[in-house]
Amino acid sequence: MSLVTEFAAYQDGSFRVMGRFVGLNNVPLTAADVAGIAWRIWETKAPAAVVGGGTLSPVSAHIFDELQSESWVDGEGNPVDAEGYNFRWDAPAGTLPRGDRSYDLVVELTLGGPGHRVMRKFRGWSERTAAGG
Repeated sequence: MSLVTEFAAYQDGSFRVMGRFVGLNNVPLTAADVAGIAWRIWETKAPAAVVGGGTLSPVSAHIFDELQSESWVDGEGNPVDAEGYNFRWDAPAGTLPRGDRSYDLVVELTLGGPGHRVMRKFRGWSERTAAGG
């Protein structure tokens, strides 16, 4: 099980996604468990349109061997849970190209064994910038 988190950003702004990825034994994955990380994001409004995707490297910059708790808070500033996260991605500006939209982001971890993958969905939205975008 992993926690599904939400993200929000201004159109063309950067944002941070954090979550906890675990293996079949319900133990948090470490960087050594992960061979690669891929992502794709799309607008959720029909017809759903993919707006970006790629890979994240190095793995150790995004998957942590120890659970982290820094910034692990909800929109009210309360801790999400007592365990923490082992995945973090600071998405660059431009990842969400349009304002006033909802987005789904899927992060896919390829594990050491052939065909072994873990995928998680994050939900988010973007707001128009002050310039109106």
